[in-house]
Amino acid sequence: MKKLVLVGLFAVFAMGMTQAQNQFRVGAQGGVPLGDADDFTVFAIAVELGYLFEINDNFQVGPSAGVQHYFGDDLVFAGVTVEADDETFLPISGTARFSPVENFWFGADIGYAVGLSDGNDGGIYYKPHALYDFGPLAATLGYSGIANDGFTVGALLFGVEFGFD
Repeated sequence: MKKLVLVGLFAVFAMGMTQAQNQFRVGAQGGVPLGDADDFTVFAIAVELGYLFEINDNFQVGPSAGVQHYFGDDLVFAGVTVEADDETFLPISGTARFSPVENFWFGADIGYAVGLSDGNDGGIYYKPHALYDFGPLAATLGYSGIANDGFTVGALLFGVEFGFD
């Protein structure tokens, strides 16, 4: 009986997914570092790719991956200038979005960011964000955080996202 219920649920879900309007998306953002990253970086950029499965008209989920790069700043300690290294991460996450009103979306990504720079271990990746959808183009605003052992690299990011059906 359990197997029959599981097969039935899978079939209903699969039929719903074939009727749904799924979407490939590409985003680009720039912004200001916050938290611990503010001490040693001056600017952040990010690009991401993802695929969204429409569960219903107001809810979407899917995988996402991208690259985030933080540009290092010159630090001054007791009159000595030290150049901070750039930091680069590869965030791999799942994303979910909810639309409470037409064209406006709230979302959250959660996953792991692999550190691509020397000495960079990466960490838990999270990104709450909001989007306003203009059709194939959306304006985005969000916070991206990467946490590891009490140290957080974060940024307030503004950008655009292109959707392709």
